[in-house]
Amino acid sequence: MSPRVLALAMLAAIASACTSFGAAVSPADDAAAPPPDGATGPSSEAGLLDAGALDGAPVGADAETPHDARAVDGAPVGRWGAIFVSVGGTKGAMGEAQVAADAVCMNEGRTLRPAGTSFVALLSVAPGDGFAARLRASTGPRYVPGQGGTRGARAVANVGDPSSVLGPVTAHADGSSVSTTALVWTGGFDPAASGQRCAAGGVAWTSENSGFAGTVGRPTLSGPEAGAVELMTCDAPQALYCVEIGSFP
Repeated sequence: MSPRVLALAMLAAIASACTSFGAAVSPADDAAAPPPDGATGPSSEAGLLDAGALDGAPVGADAETPHDARAVDGAPVGRWGAIFVSVGGTKGAMGEAQVAADAVCMNEGRTLRPAGTSFVALLSVAPGDGFAARLRASTGPRYVPGQGGTRGARAVANVGDPSSVLGPVTAHADGSSVSTTALVWTGGFDPAASGQRCAAGGVAWTSENSGFAGTVGRPTLSGPEAGAVELMTCDAPQALYCVEIGSFP
């Protein structure tokens, strides 16, 4: 074989080998090889976070726990009974069973208890009455309201105990402060003293005549003066002590 023919034959062999090496790979050749015996492939859930926060807390839990009622100083408290001084008032004639006085307390009490509860006016209706005469067997302490419906200072230790001391009652239903010159109808809460009750024909709280008088107390004081400091004529409207009805711990 001549040198020229031999060279051509070698070039043809090299070209054939290069074409075979660079041929396209079929899809079957590209499939991943199965894992060795006993091994497992990647999980379909790999890379997914559990349903939880970064700290591991379960997702879906309430984002906020409702707060308990709070006292003025921020301490948590439970259910509590209120007492406040009304902004509005009545003359000495309060209607049968003092319904006009109770209406004032109920209306203003909605500021503190929007969902509704019972408030009555704290009044003596007969000689010898203590301050609990109209409280329907209510018991437990009563507190003045603070701002935002919080519980303020205690004004009476137990409304069901005649020996408990009343006052001072220093707030209205919205938590605003009572004036130091404020007066409230009481009729007198001292069983040993004689109070006046705007009593026409001997019936308590039935007169708004200037010839009759009623005993008033000073709410910013405590003890006897919270129940009686002077007499006022029955034609002049006066504020009231308003007390939440019920038994409270």
